[in-house]
Amino acid sequence: MPQFRGSKVTLDRILQRTSIERWRSLRLLDTLLDDDDISEICRVATALQEIVISSAVMTDRSMKNICALPHLLGLQLRNVPNVTDTGISYVAHARRLLEVYLENTGMTNLGIGAIADLPELWCLSVAHSAINDDGLLALKASKNLSHIDLTDTEVCGDGLAVFANLSGLNLYAADCPIDDDALIAFVRLQPDVVLLSLSGTRITDRSLDALAQLRALSDLRIERTHVTDSGAMMLAGHEALFMLYVGGTQITRAAVDALKRESPNEMIIYTTV
Repeated sequence: MPQFRGSKVTLDRILQRTSIERWRSLRLLDTLLDDDDISEICRVATALQEIVISSAVMTDRSMKNICALPHLLGLQLRNVPNVTDTGISYVAHARRLLEVYLENTGMTNLGIGAIADLPELWCLSVAHSAINDDGLLALKASKNLSHIDLTDTEVCGDGLAVFANLSGLNLYAADCPIDDDALIAFVRLQPDVVLLSLSGTRITDRSLDALAQLRALSDLRIERTHVTDSGAMMLAGHEALFMLYVGGTQITRAAVDALKRESPNEMIIYTTV
């Protein structure tokens, strides 16, 4: 993947590269390329299938040209604060998109509607944004999602019910204000979770009994929560659980050793954050 990083990158430097018209992917990381520069790149590099951008300069104006790329399958925007709901509205026109990362952008609940109708979308990240439970309601029609990243958003948990019918779900909800009641309600609706990241949430031991009932759960992350040995031991002997992250909790070495002994999967437990 051609990659250009830093403030010294210029449009001329990129356009001078050979075979730009055949590039399938491109990374533009922390450059000073403006909307006109990005538009020119999109005009020339029409074979792009994946584009990754982090930029304090790019604005909504670039999104129209990026989302018009005819073969675009993956869009990753990270730390692009000047892209707002207006720019994200163009995502709806990129009908072939499979993966969309909109992390630390200016998106709000109003922008999610542009993503909801993408027919093949399986991976969505809106981490580090102002999205809350109301915004998640727009994703109810997204039937193919299996990887969802809500890390450090304002999601409290009530909106997670929209994911109840998704199969093989990988859900990242670290540092969200999710509590026991919201998590237990979600788990009862969605028994097919494979990965669940809850680090930095408000859950306690009370959630662990419900989590232990998730028979497909293979990766659980409960770092920096109020879970203790009592809750952790509810996971003892879990048939699928293989990876467990417990750093920054009150779970002791004795409990960690006991979980490993009783695991049928030679469980790997990470005890540091």
